[in-house]
Amino acid sequence: VQTVRLLLESGAAQGFTAREVGKTALTWACMNGHSGVARLLLEAGADKDSMDWQRKTALIWASGNGHVDVVSLLLDSGAAMDLIDQEGSTALHRAATNGHTQVVRLLLEAGAAKDIADQDNKTALILAAKQGRVEIVRLLLEAGADKGLKDREDRTAYNWAWICGRYEVSHLLLDPESEQDLSERPSRRSSFYCVAPFQLSR
Repeated sequence: VQTVRLLLESGAAQGFTAREVGKTALTWACMNGHSGVARLLLEAGADKDSMDWQRKTALIWASGNGHVDVVSLLLDSGAAMDLIDQEGSTALHRAATNGHTQVVRLLLEAGAAKDIADQDNKTALILAAKQGRVEIVRLLLEAGADKGLKDREDRTAYNWAWICGRYEVSHLLLDPESEQDLSERPSRRSSFYCVAPFQLSR
């Protein structure tokens, strides 16, 4: 933190962008959870909504990596919550998929849109249900997320929870007043489709 402060005081450009990846100093600080550095950069006027080559903002990175303090700092500074990256994902999508419950709570309390769909037409609720994120599914439902929305494969959050064997989640999503589709049973083959895309890309 002290080094960054000295650099800023000596006139270093807080908005300098690494050409190869398009990340600013603020983006690097936020994606790695350095809240003290992020605070200094924001106070120096860093663009809190700058996007890198993947169209990810500092908030999307911090949310996906579960950096609660950084997410709180960015939200307090007025960072845009519902910007989407190149895969159509928001900060809420990333946090919900990766199981960062406290980050999801912060985003919802700040008013993040609950039902934005990514490039596969999946909402945060569908992604959380696929991964068996029980507490996150509960938070999203309490916040009013629409459990009836379907993705490009014509499946709801309940359908994915059932297919992936996330039975506690499927119980939360079960609507006793409507007939649920139980035709697709969990199988070894279907388990591949239940892995988070972020896990597959690592």
